[in-house]
Amino acid sequence: MSQAAPAITRSPAEVVRLTPVSQAGNGICYAVAGETAVTSIDLERMIAAVPGKVARALERKLTTSYRSPYLMARKR
Repeated sequence: MSQAAPAITRSPAEVVRLTPVSQAGNGICYAVAGETAVTSIDLERMIAAVPGKVARALERKLTTSYRSPYLMARKR
C-alpha cells in the first residue's frame, strides 16, 4: 500500500519572496509564480513590447505609490 506525501503549503508572502525576478531590456521587472497559460517566451515578448518611456513611467509610479493591498493588510 502506498503512502501519500503531505502537501507543502506556503503563504502568499513566502511565494512572492521565493519567486525569482527577471528584468526585461526595457527595465521592467517581473516574476511568474504558479501555472500560467502563457509561455515564458510569449511573456518575455509582451513585456519587451512596452516602450522604454512607458516602462520608466511605470517604474516611477510603482516605486512611489503601489503596495499590494493583501501584503499591506498582512503586515498590520
